[in-house]
Amino acid sequence: MIAASELSLQELIVYLQSFLVKNKTNWMEQNFDFVYQTSFKNDSFLDLQKYCTDLITKEPDKIFKSPNFSLISEKLLITIIQSDNLQMSEIQIWEYLLKWGLAQNPELPTDFKKYSKDDFNTLKNTPQQCIPFIRFYNLSSKEFMDSVLPYKRILPKELYKDLLKTFLSLLDPDSKSSDKSRPRISSNQSQFNQMNEFEFFPLKTSEESIIASTKRNEIPTWSYWKWKHIITNFGKFRSS
Repeated sequence: MIAASELSLQELIVYLQSFLVKNKTNWMEQNFDFVYQTSFKNDSFLDLQKYCTDLITKEPDKIFKSPNFSLISEKLLITIIQSDNLQMSEIQIWEYLLKWGLAQNPELPTDFKKYSKDDFNTLKNTPQQCIPFIRFYNLSSKEFMDSVLPYKRILPKELYKDLLKTFLSLLDPDSKSSDKSRPRISSNQSQFNQMNEFEFFPLKTSEESIIASTKRNEIPTWSYWKWKHIITNFGKFRSS
């Protein structure tokens, strides 16, 4: 495909991309780092770029659970975990980051309770560029205590102090303090936000009263916007 690009064989490029996406998804998932790096090196590989972007945001499990997950580059890992649309809980992201970091240092003991100070320093040096993209404040108090606190030595000191202060102040172990971290956007929420971004035409008085009535009856917000869209288009049709 790279050769086809160099020879400007556009039809062949389109065919090869389509073939890979339709028939070689397992191979691409297992070699995602290579596919990702290759696709974004060339502006002609738009279908592959879309495939990579969709896989990162919509099906990250296929990347994280790949047998070759530990082989992906730090740069790609950062690209994945900094996404607002990553369809994965924050605790899962943290645990996969730990898994990746440990895989880069196979000489470390399998039981972190046996880690020496040097062992923690070794682990700390591996994912340190990724840690700023973990939204720790989206964790529950219990998640922090169970999964982050044991690895406190790999966190920046000031971050750890603030996290400890924040989560110790929460009375409910399942509660979260998400005001300091931007939340991930689920696919449903993303669709809802897109719906809210519609540019509606001005409504006539009678149409406004219908929407006001909809609000008063406390119909769910998505229904309100859906009805607003229908009424607006009905108004356009009526006036044409």
